[in-house]
Amino acid sequence: MIPFIDMTSLVTVILSLIIYVLVLYLGREVKKSWMLGVLLVAFCFMLIGHTTELLTVKDLTDVLKAQLSQCMIVDFVFIFLTFVGFLWLDEIDAKANNKKVVDNLKVLTKKV
Repeated sequence: MIPFIDMTSLVTVILSLIIYVLVLYLGREVKKSWMLGVLLVAFCFMLIGHTTELLTVKDLTDVLKAQLSQCMIVDFVFIFLTFVGFLWLDEIDAKANNKKVVDNLKVLTKKV
C-alpha cells in the first residue's frame, strides 16, 4: 500500500511545483489571489489525507510510516510556499482594485 498521493516521488514533487508556478503566474497576470487560495486548500486537504492515513491504518510498516511522514513534510513545504505566494498575490490584487494595502510579507517578518 502506498499513500493516496505519493509526495516522496520526484515526479510528483516536480509536477506539483510546476502547477504551483503556473497558478502563481496566472494569478499574477489576472491579479486574483483566490486562484492560489484554491491551491492552498488543495495542499491542506492533501496534508489532512496523509495525516488521516497515518493515524487510521493499523497495519503500517515502518517504511510506510516513514514515507507518509515525508509526504507530510513535503505537504507542509508546499503549504508554506503557497501561503507566501497567496500573500504576495493578495497585495497585487489589493493594489489593482484600489483597496487598502497591508504589506502582508512585512507583517510576517516583523520583529515581535
